[in-house]
Amino acid sequence: MKTRRLTTLLLAAFAAVSVQATEKENISFRALGLQGETPLNADNQKRLTLKIEQAVAYNNAGANTAQSQLFVIWPEFVTTTSDVVNTGMRNVYVVRGELSLFSRNLMDDNTFATVVLPLEGSGKSEQDCYRVMINSIRGSNPQIARFIAESQQRVIEYYERIMPQVLAKAERQMTALEYDDALVTLSIIPECVDGYLTVSELMGKAYAKVLDRDADIKINNAKALVVKKSYIPAIDTLATIDPMCSRYDEAWQMIADIRTKIDEAEKAAAEERIREIEAAKAAAKEEREAEMQKLAMEYEAQERDKERAHELMKMAISGREAKEYADVQARLKIEQAMDDEKSGTEFKTWFTNTFLK
Repeated sequence: MKTRRLTTLLLAAFAAVSVQATEKENISFRALGLQGETPLNADNQKRLTLKIEQAVAYNNAGANTAQSQLFVIWPEFVTTTSDVVNTGMRNVYVVRGELSLFSRNLMDDNTFATVVLPLEGSGKSEQDCYRVMINSIRGSNPQIARFIAESQQRVIEYYERIMPQVLAKAERQMTALEYDDALVTLSIIPECVDGYLTVSELMGKAYAKVLDRDADIKINNAKALVVKKSYIPAIDTLATIDPMCSRYDEAWQMIADIRTKIDEAEKAAAEERIREIEAAKAAAKEEREAEMQKLAMEYEAQERDKERAHELMKMAISGREAKEYADVQARLKIEQAMDDEKSGTEFKTWFTNTFLK
């Protein structure tokens, strides 16, 4: 059950929307619920988890990236005193307790930072007291802010330590032509780590190889369709080749050649389909050019060397698309691990070997 919860958290992260290439990810954390026995009832447990999520989000550490789902805020709650005061008309419960928050690495159970928050509440019942205590938790609390900041810094230091081994592993995978695996390996490093540009460059190179490989398959499939005189399916196949691929122009030359082979009976339908494809192509090109212009302005504002700014802009676009693709591949790997019913230590070993070593 614990591993199923862990893999669910990881999958939720890989489904998250990627940040823009010119923005740097914050190290983020997922709030876990209380583990094991607790005096809080189910409603108060949910309330506590939500409060922790809100506090994490308030401090710009909300869970919105794939790799940071390795890191969680782990709560522990203890009641220190519980008294009943007779006011004459009714009994009033007064409860004091402590909420401890730990930032932890789910894979190796290491703790990065800890904070202990004293809480107090009164009410008609102990659960009313717990509700008051939980509602008093604020993300603006300086103790929580310091805890989150320290946790983020420790995680960055963790990634800086493992980045050389991650890069080395990815390079070995690329040498072995395992480009998808290399992208998954690299996807674990967040953009806020010093030296991420090296990661982004390698991701771009691996992704270019993936695009060329997929283009080879599509071009060969299109050629087989042409032999069968299935011209419109061949055109549809070629039209899906990514504009970033080195064989993109070749694919469109094939489309032009196919147009000359279509007989009169199919020509009207084929030309209509080609117009649709070309309209989509033009819209995508316009969108890409607008994005490139925006990025170019941002990088030119940061770099005096315009050629270097242009190079960084192209790398940013390539790296972002590579990262989005890598996140999808990583999610598929985790889903497969779930289907294979990996659990406990076996799952941790698999995850560590797949993403970290």
